[in-house]
Amino acid sequence: MDEGFCIIEMLFDENEKPIDYIFVETNPAFEKGTGLKNVVGKRIRELAPENEEYWYEIYGKVALTGESVRFENRAEALHRWYEVYAYRVGQPESRNVAILFNDITERKRMEEELKQSEKQYITLGDTTPYGVWLTDATGYCTYVSTSFLEMVGMSMEQVQKFGWLHLLPPEDVQPTTDHWLRCAQTGENFEREHRFRTKDGSYRNVLAIGRPIKNDEGKITDWVGLNLDITKRKQEEQRIRRYNMFLRDSTGSSAMRCRQKQKKSWQMRVYP
Repeated sequence: MDEGFCIIEMLFDENEKPIDYIFVETNPAFEKGTGLKNVVGKRIRELAPENEEYWYEIYGKVALTGESVRFENRAEALHRWYEVYAYRVGQPESRNVAILFNDITERKRMEEELKQSEKQYITLGDTTPYGVWLTDATGYCTYVSTSFLEMVGMSMEQVQKFGWLHLLPPEDVQPTTDHWLRCAQTGENFEREHRFRTKDGSYRNVLAIGRPIKNDEGKITDWVGLNLDITKRKQEEQRIRRYNMFLRDSTGSSAMRCRQKQKKSWQMRVYP
């Protein structure tokens, strides 16, 4: 079998405190899973002097009570993580414990990297105006960053699924919903400008950008998105439009006055 396996004999002091154990039997996968060689007949304290006390406590309890256990733990002395199933074998007085284990060090490393990535991702979202959002494959919102919740004055529960639609002005709800659901169904990138109501009742212009996350088979599993507050940009665009309109009107008025002046001058020359 692929799992590591061994049988150990627990050793106790005069107060029935577990203090060590001897390897009685191992399988071929044991050496690969632990890095320990030729262990049968040897004590663990001899092989790994820095072995943690909790291993003795766990296996000692199994030997004394006969209660099997499943757990995950790190063996610092071996620099590995293990998924373990331990149970008593033989007669109770033998104090023998069978151990079935898997080396899950790589899985734990990946979990830790994922956890760190999630922390970085959340931090990025919390420092971005209006922040980051996640949905499932169907388009139901599952997460939004704290910066967004603080801006709109709502809780995570209130904005999840399609609760965030209540933040849009009525005229924006249906077009935004239709566009988002179409993207969720087709897998095309989502990008739309709309407005969100803040906790003080005012509206902010937002550029919402969403991208699908796909598995190895190309199936969408989640969506990740970013809300960017573009209110200042929109205000600047409006200011520029008003300024251009002013220039156009001013230029038109000046040209009209000039033409009128030229016409009057011509009339005075023709009809003295």
